Amino acid sequence: MSENGQQSEALEVIAHERKTTLGQLRRLFQMARVQIKDNIRPVIIYITEDGQTPILGLLVDQVNDVVTYDETTLLDIESSNLNRIHDIELSSTLLKGFVRDNEGGECFLLRPTKLLELKNENKESSPLEQSA
Repeated sequence: MSENGQQSEALEVIAHERKTTLGQLRRLFQMARVQIKDNIRPVIIYITEDGQTPILGLLVDQVNDVVTYDETTLLDIESSNLNRIHDIELSSTLLKGFVRDNEGGECFLLRPTKLLELKNENKESSPLEQSA
């Protein structure tokens, strides 16, 4: 069109296509955002004593990966980056160990029985529980 002297018409066609294509893309991306938001569900890991009745729940804010590890690859807490965690003694009690991935990320293994003990200690020492 531009070569035939129809430059203004060509610009109008381009402007129209931009609006319609851009509008469609915006709608598609908005729909994708809504679908992603609707599909995000909270993940709660329940700890039980009998394998069925939840006693304690851990809310997980994000799941990035599912890791399978061999017990022999479990590293000591002391060799981890625990300097980010304030209470190292408590962390050592609650954490059994960790595995490190190829990029240096750490995945900690919790001790569920220690979490239950801690929950029971807090329940026994809570002033609200005692006054009831």
